[in-house]
Amino acid sequence: MADEVRSLAQRTQKSTVDIQELVTRLQNEANNAVRSMDKGSDSTQKCLIKATATTFEKASEAVGEISDLNAQIAAAAEEQSIVAKEINDNLIRIKEVAETTSEGAKERNKQNKRIKQLPPV
Repeated sequence: MADEVRSLAQRTQKSTVDIQELVTRLQNEANNAVRSMDKGSDSTQKCLIKATATTFEKASEAVGEISDLNAQIAAAAEEQSIVAKEINDNLIRIKEVAETTSEGAKERNKQNKRIKQLPPV
């Protein structure tokens, strides 16, 4: 029983680490997306300055599309971050329960050993 609890605790800890790595990757990808958005916005600004009236309209439409995509990317990144945090929180709670269960099992094991050492009645 204790081995199973230990195994569960180890798997929980590994899952926690995996989730933390996933959160880090998501944050890195979100930062990359922000940098890409900034670069896209800068490029769009330069195009608008050089554009004629017709090109200005097309560029303006492109900026609107980029802005919409940026908003979608930002929303998706935020949702992923929230979900990853919830998963991480749940794994932490699972780890805590596993640790508590492990401690309880250890305590019951100690008590069983004490009972075995009692003289027969």
